[in-house]
Amino acid sequence: MNPARFVLRLVGLGVGALVLIPAAAILALIALGVLGVLIGGAIAIGILVLKVMLVVLVLSWLARTAFGWSRPRSRKPILVGPPIAEVRAPLSPRRDKYDIAAERELDEELGL
Repeated sequence: MNPARFVLRLVGLGVGALVLIPAAAILALIALGVLGVLIGGAIAIGILVLKVMLVVLVLSWLARTAFGWSRPRSRKPILVGPPIAEVRAPLSPRRDKYDIAAERELDEELGL
């Protein structure tokens, strides 16, 4: 290799480093600034959306209260008192001898 070319490449590398490193630092600072502005804008938009949702919720509540609008209540019957008949749970395939013994002991205590 020619020593003159080596020196020229070394000088070019040094000049490139002197130019590119500050430029990269400046670009990184610009990117951080843009990122901060974007995050700040997203937070501001999120707060605005939450405020709008709160106003809509309050207006909805006021309208339901003022005009008597409400959701229909469930008309399912409410069971009161002891059950008419006891129904055993279906047998599961994972029962082992301990489960079976416990059930037998319980049946004996209950007199079944």
